[in-house]
Order: sequence, then structure tokens, then C-alpha cells
Amino acid sequence: LGDLRKAVDELRLKSAPSTEVFPSIKVGLLSQFHAQALQEQTTVQQDMNPLYTRHWQRQLYIRRLRVLVGGNVTKHTSFFFESDATNIGRVGATGSKTNGVSMYVQDAQVQHTFMPELSFVVGLHLVGISRNGLQGATTLMGLNYGSYQFLTSTPLDNSVGRDLGVTARGFFADERFEYRAGVYSGRNVNLYSPLRSAVRLQYCFLDREKGFFYSGTTLGKGRMFNIGAGVDMQGSFRGLSADVFLDLPVGDAGALTVSASAGSLDGRGSDVDSTAFTALVPKQSIVFFEAGYLFRALNLQPYVKFESQDVHAVVLKQVGATVASLGYQNALRSGNRWGLGLNYFINGH
Repeated sequence: LGDLRKAVDELRLKSAPSTEVFPSIKVGLLSQFHAQALQEQTTVQQDMNPLYTRHWQRQLYIRRLRVLVGGNVTKHTSFFFESDATNIGRVGATGSKTNGVSMYVQDAQVQHTFMPELSFVVGLHLVGISRNGLQGATTLMGLNYGSYQFLTSTPLDNSVGRDLGVTARGFFADERFEYRAGVYSGRNVNLYSPLRSAVRLQYCFLDREKGFFYSGTTLGKGRMFNIGAGVDMQGSFRGLSADVFLDLPVGDAGALTVSASAGSLDGRGSDVDSTAFTALVPKQSIVFFEAGYLFRALNLQPYVKFESQDVHAVVLKQVGATVASLGYQNALRSGNRWGLGLNYFINGH
């Protein structure tokens, strides 16, 4: 009976008139304004000096200003373009303000789907192995991405996690198991440099997640429990990551969102036999965690955040150290971050 019902439903869908129009296009705008106050660490002498007034930095600036254009060319071919202008009006240490900001191309990709199990994304697009690094900026739970999510952007010559290349993507196991695997330009020392490659796998135990950009929080609209893992490689560089994501309604009162990941980065090589990546990416471990709870009646979502970067290089060249100063140099590059936040959603995301 189940197979018969499925066959009837598929026949009904095929015979129903299609409301899709090709080609189609949608245009959107993302603007995020930040007001920021940052308390500086001061010395005892400065605190005792009544003439010292530089205890707090202040900023009023536009963190992101993006124009988004997406649509479908055919039923199986879609495109996405996104520009960005960042930190408009941000004041530098000398007091100069960045007024003359130019927009640049953030994403420019085309996706063609042959079947649910196989599609190709080509162009300039997000390449990541951890969930937070593949989230869309329009659905973040925190004010921004994790502090250590895009550490490899400069070493791998990226633009905030984006790279030029081709990604094969598809779904198996009732569209619960997703894979992403591709080759990309990466960092090029010369025209003979090796290509970058990355693979990510994810399994959805509850709701399926099929969008290219992952969600940071669905605000109680989804029932998601996902696990994922990935590897990123170019030359001697290796990056590994594993993550878990939980996003569930909790009765009628609210919804819980939890996102956590752990990963490692290493440019590898040695002090005797180093490569272009050895000194660019010291050996380190990264931890990311954030959790929030949405109170539906109030549209309020408090959240907590923890991040950790533990640099433990053994290759002296990676941190510019001597044998005697290796531990000190590793400690200088390591640290923990804690955060608390509160979101008020006027109209969802």
C-alpha cells in the first residue's frame, strides 16, 4: 500500500500544472550595521592617571553591505551572485575612517543538477569543511562567524573562505547523506602549484538540509540534528574538522540551537625541509561552540559562545621560534574566547 500511494502521488505531481517559470531571477539586499564599544586593557599607571581617557574604543560602521542576485536558468541550472562592501566607516588606529569602500565580488557560482546524487557547482564559492564556515551570513545566530573559522583564507589565498573551482555535490540515503568534494585554485607559488582539494560529508538524522548555505538557526522552524566532517588539502597543508548541529523546537515556548565543531590545521614540513605552507599555517587545534534558546512569545534569543585556538607547533619555523622560546611563541598565538549575546527578532531573519 505504501508503494502504491507513493506511485499515485508521483503521478499526481507529474500531471499537475507547473508554477515554475524559467528563467527566473531574485534580487536581495543584506545590510548589517554595527555599533561597538571595546574596553582596552590598560596598565596600573594609566588607570591612576586622570588625564588618561583612552579606556574605551568606539565604532559605528556598516559591517556588511551585500547585493544578492540568484535565480534559475532551467529546472536543473541555477546561479548565485553576491557582492560585498565591508566595514564602511570603520575607524582605524590613526583615526582615519574608511569611507571610500568599493564593492567586490564575494560569490559568483553556477550549479547544474543532473540527479539528486550528482550536481556541480562551478565558479567562486564557499569552500569549507566545518559547518560554521559554510553558513549563510543571513541566518547567523551570533553577530558574526567564529573568530577562527576563516584562518586559512590568507594562507590559501582565499576571499573569506571563497575559492575558485569546481565542487561535486549530491545526496544519498533518502537524501539524508550529503557529500561535497572538489578541486580549487588555492595558493599558487607559480603556474605549477598543486591544486587545492576538499571533501565534506554530512548526515541529517531529522529534517533534510539541501541548501548550499547552511543555517545558523531556523528560529524553531526546523527539526535538525546533523553531524559532519571534512578534510582540506593543498601541498603539505592539511585541515580536518568535525561538527554537530542541533536545532529543535522545545514545546510551544521556544526553540534550542546548538552548534559545535573541533578541527586541526597544519602546514606541516620541517625546519630542514619546509614548504610554502610550513610557516603560513602553524600546527593548531580549533574548538567552536555556540548555543541559544529562542523565547517565541518575546522574540528574544539569548546565546552563549566559546572558542579556542591551541597552537602547538613543533616546527620552529612555523612560529618563528628557537628551541628555548617555542613554548612561549605557541602560547602567544593561543587563547580562549567567551561570549554572551541577545538577539531580538523583529521579523525572523
